[in-house]
Amino acid sequence: MKRIKDHNEQLGYFTFVQNNETTDYLKLAYACGLSLKATQGINKFAIAVDEATKECLEDKHYKVFDYVVDIPWGDESKEDSWKLGNEWKAWAITPFKETVKIDCDLVFTRNIDHWWTFMREQEVLIATNVRKLDGSIATSRKYRKVFDENELPNAYSGFMYFRYGEESLKLFKTLKWVYKNWNTVTENIKNCRDSKPTTDVALAIALVLQEQEYTATNSVLDYPTFVHLKPSILQWPEQHKVEDVVNISYSDSVGLLIGVEPQLYPVHGAECKEYLADKTIEYYERT
Repeated sequence: MKRIKDHNEQLGYFTFVQNNETTDYLKLAYACGLSLKATQGINKFAIAVDEATKECLEDKHYKVFDYVVDIPWGDESKEDSWKLGNEWKAWAITPFKETVKIDCDLVFTRNIDHWWTFMREQEVLIATNVRKLDGSIATSRKYRKVFDENELPNAYSGFMYFRYGEESLKLFKTLKWVYKNWNTVTENIKNCRDSKPTTDVALAIALVLQEQEYTATNSVLDYPTFVHLKPSILQWPEQHKVEDVVNISYSDSVGLLIGVEPQLYPVHGAECKEYLADKTIEYYERT
């Protein structure tokens, strides 16, 4: 796997944005970009898009997206409703020498520029825990049974740092192989019910195959991490969505509030991603 072109800048955030029939992921990425520009000093933002999503771009989007990258080598998710198939291409197309790859439904709440100092000590660093609304580490394993049953590293691809180098290249080559050989790979994974690659599981398998589950993912500090708005992670009944239980609002003095909790970490929208995006866009376009 080769780079598509030379890097444009040293540091930045990168995400894939592909709309589908049910979700406007471009809106989510726009909300992410607004929050990124407003809260971070290191705030360069690149998105990778397919042709259909690119046609939806407006002037307001280009004000928060510093780079719009065409997804190369065909769209691996063209026939999928949940478009995850291109994730392995990130290493080859990011415009940054050092990249934090995020999910596009992430919203930034506080300045985390200091995270880069620690992340840069390794060539790859991946979030291995997520948090509840009060900032405490989530302990629910409801969505991680395949990880526990197969002793996979607890990787969360929603926040992943990597810099250009041999180690990161090797990981993404391995990740590509996992994506391309998913049916064969999952024959050896107990109770894997994913008919197509899902990002966290595929990344965890790639780490195991590369024998880097410790050097690549373990952190002596409590970051990188993010708040994850899935009901069971928040220790709520599965049928409860965040917006049905607590109010999501913004305050000029506090920032993002979910219920009565000020959010100190980036927040992953999950099941309420569109509601969170709407609130975020409303606030930052007003301010």
